[in-house]
Amino acid sequence: MSGDLEMARDVMRDRNLAFVVVRRQEILAQSASPGIRDLLQVTDQLGPKLAGAALADKVVGKAVAMIAWHVGIREIYAGLISELARNELQRAGIPYEYERSIPMILNRDGTDMCPLEKTVHGLAAPELAVAALRRRFSGESGAVRQHSDQIRVRSS
Repeated sequence: MSGDLEMARDVMRDRNLAFVVVRRQEILAQSASPGIRDLLQVTDQLGPKLAGAALADKVVGKAVAMIAWHVGIREIYAGLISELARNELQRAGIPYEYERSIPMILNRDGTDMCPLEKTVHGLAAPELAVAALRRRFSGESGAVRQHSDQIRVRSS
């Protein structure tokens, strides 16, 4: 585990965050909100600055894996990871570490596959997966927020 990934993991755990992005021992972004909306917002705000960064995320399914691949995340730590995410990260050549692996991420009721995982399930290209996620959120009343009170992005 690199120093960046270790830092991201420790900050995520210590501050009880949903995700933390670190590059060169500097926190680029963090959020306490569950789900992937804030992670998509971070990709909009930081774009190419995320290339080579480390991501620690509490829950990594295929949707998060595809976002990470799309923006050039270098390595990932997951509290919980799905087999679909592991397959995509291996295909992308992105090293990852995790606490627990499960067959699939479930919806909040635990009755079916997570709707975001369904959105990207049959997609092999990360740019197509990210576009599908954006379309999904653009149709919801809580579309990707432009200003979340729970997300912190370092701008420089």
